Amino acid sequence: MQGFAAAAGGPPPAGLEYVPGSTTQFLGLDQKLGVLLGYVVGVLSLLYIFMEPKTNRFVRFHAFQAIFIGIAMTVVSIVGGIATAVLIAISPAMGLLGNVVQIANLVLFVFYWIAAYNGFQGKVYLVPMVGKMAANFASKD
Repeated sequence: MQGFAAAAGGPPPAGLEYVPGSTTQFLGLDQKLGVLLGYVVGVLSLLYIFMEPKTNRFVRFHAFQAIFIGIAMTVVSIVGGIATAVLIAISPAMGLLGNVVQIANLVLFVFYWIAAYNGFQGKVYLVPMVGKMAANFASKD
């Protein structure tokens, strides 16, 4: 299948492919540019979920994936902050161990931009753990 980037969990579900020349209903942008802007300006992803027709699954998939990764990064930041505070309370030297949790945020950040790049290329990249969930949400009618 052309337009699919190697990802965890095999090929994407049918209907997520980019159709050359297609535009978003919201803002009238080329779908690839709309997807990239959705990753860069997170609120656009949320607007795409509510404003794009459910038949525009390529854009909706990337919007859901961007939001799910953003939520995961927020959760990891909160957990990492709490872990760091607790470990510092126990011993200031142990506070450094709490920052190890923040490495997960770096990994999520890298996956976020890999997905954004692939979306701009007209490809679907299923980020591990959230990609299948985003595909399921985008495919619901």
